Amino acid sequence: MRLTLTVCRQHLGRMFKKHWKIQGQKPILDTGAEKELSKLGISVQQAEDVLREKIKKEKIEIIGFEGNQPPKIEHVPRHENTCYVYRDHNVLLEGLEQAKLLTKTVEIQNSFPEALQNPPANDHLPDLDELVQRYVLTSHVFNATQEFLPRIHDPVRPAFNFPRVMGIPDSRSSSLLYMKFLHLSEAIMGKSLGMSSVNDSFFAVPLEKDGNTLQFEVTADLLLTSSRYLSPIADREAVKEAQNIPLPDLHPIMPVISLEKEEAYEIKDLYPVDVDGDFPSIHTAVVFYDKEKVQNLFATPVTETQILGRSLMHSFTMASAQARQTFGIADEDLPSPVTIQCIQTDGKLFYFSLFQLNTLNLNGVEGTRNLFWMLPAMSLFDKCCYDQGVPVLEGYNPEVFRTFLGFCSNGQHR
Repeated sequence: MRLTLTVCRQHLGRMFKKHWKIQGQKPILDTGAEKELSKLGISVQQAEDVLREKIKKEKIEIIGFEGNQPPKIEHVPRHENTCYVYRDHNVLLEGLEQAKLLTKTVEIQNSFPEALQNPPANDHLPDLDELVQRYVLTSHVFNATQEFLPRIHDPVRPAFNFPRVMGIPDSRSSSLLYMKFLHLSEAIMGKSLGMSSVNDSFFAVPLEKDGNTLQFEVTADLLLTSSRYLSPIADREAVKEAQNIPLPDLHPIMPVISLEKEEAYEIKDLYPVDVDGDFPSIHTAVVFYDKEKVQNLFATPVTETQILGRSLMHSFTMASAQARQTFGIADEDLPSPVTIQCIQTDGKLFYFSLFQLNTLNLNGVEGTRNLFWMLPAMSLFDKCCYDQGVPVLEGYNPEVFRTFLGFCSNGQHR
């Protein structure tokens, strides 16, 4: 066995502690400064008396708190009837077809307004596409926010643990992108926009359908409200003709399948916009599609028809909340239709749709129907990331912003 020399080391921690102890007991030398200041009439105070504020403690009486017993917590009341609740993270099993049957809505094919797809030409910004591409890179690549992105899962290797990746969250990049799109639209349209923007607007609508109690609760990440109500897309004759369009038949599947069942619930009827204010009407709602939160009940992949059904459900809930607050009706035909626009996006794919609410009577399959228009999904780009340290944007689609501009300019004076 080979003998090696023992390396002698010194524990520096004890040396530092000893040094601090000695220095802390060092007496303060009298420099005569206090004596000279007292001759000039200047008082000397301790630093602790100036820096440390004296906190006055007051006794607060809690109303409803008797003795040592804590206040009673009010629980959500239980009901005999089961409530079917739809929220932001839910998707319908049959997607768009189930959403049509649930909201008594029919889709109008090949009649999307051309004014929304082809807005008036813009002569003020000849380099519009370059500016939009710069906004896309700023939102998806150049932003300084760095967080842990969702974990990577491989269906072929479900047990493999991939390393965590830092980057810009989709919610952050998407919110920056559509806010920049909105500001650019305002710059193009000028001061006559006549709209107000609100973030994170919560809607809640209670409804009845074929003896079932429904509760729709959705959130608009960006809500544009206008002083003018959007004009109906379809007139009364077109609404009557829509009654001949059959609703989807999902038998034996119930329309409320895949909705959350709750027995302890509270009926909510919320509309976050002031009806008597300057901007009482919903103009356009931007909804963010979060791939990590919006999921099926059994963790199966979300299909495109379920994403489209989500646009219809959000549009119906917001339009119903506005109709209930404006007309004060619950389950009847509206005296005048309510029209809103909806844009759903995950930062890359954009789903543009229109919805016209004609009735709140969801019972049966006969009678007045609501109308729904939508465009095929548009991809803003194919690739937007760093490639070997160089920012790259490939496959840019200029039609996305032009359609966004058409939605914002709809019904507004230029």
